Amino acid sequence: IASLVVTNQTGQDGKFSVLALGPGGLLPVPGLQDVALPAAQDFVGGSVDVDLSPFPDLVGKPLLIRSSVETVVLRRPARGSSMKGRTSVLALPEAEGKD
Repeated sequence: IASLVVTNQTGQDGKFSVLALGPGGLLPVPGLQDVALPAAQDFVGGSVDVDLSPFPDLVGKPLLIRSSVETVVLRRPARGSSMKGRTSVLALPEAEGKD
């Protein structure tokens, strides 16, 4: 099952939104806008697991995660039913408005 794990690295509650890159640019993914992201506690980030299986159109597309707090994002693409194990990809942060 393809999924995202979004982890809050701050002591403040936050929100995140998922956008997908399509032919016309970045588009918000319905149902994945302003998702609540709990604060980190006791040096452990508050995490949200996002199941991407209801969004088959996202397979293979670049995704952008916008958040109101500092986060770490892990993308777990589906490997198919014949493959064992897991594949994970860490997202690269980008600060908006900086060149």
